[in-house]
Amino acid sequence: GKAGDLAALATAARRAGDERMLKLLAARNADPDKAVKADSVQALQRSWQPLAEEGEAVDEVRALELQLQQATVRATVAALRKRLPSRTDRAALVASLDESA
Repeated sequence: GKAGDLAALATAARRAGDERMLKLLAARNADPDKAVKADSVQALQRSWQPLAEEGEAVDEVRALELQLQQATVRATVAALRKRLPSRTDRAALVASLDESA
């Protein structure tokens, strides 16, 4: 799917050190409507980049990788939130052990 294709493209760009392609992907993912969610938790774990330590110098390629990762996490969380039923959609069940209800 689209998510897999973009993930493969990002991986190839990282390996090649293609800063231009990473910039294009980061710009695409800057728009929350275009950011692609992770296909699975395992895919997210496999592609996870450790966050930069406070004060750590980060080169431009690494910064772009972290931006892509952040966009993926945000898109994944947004997709999961959409799948949750809203509070008004949830049915309420009231149970009582005594016979007053």
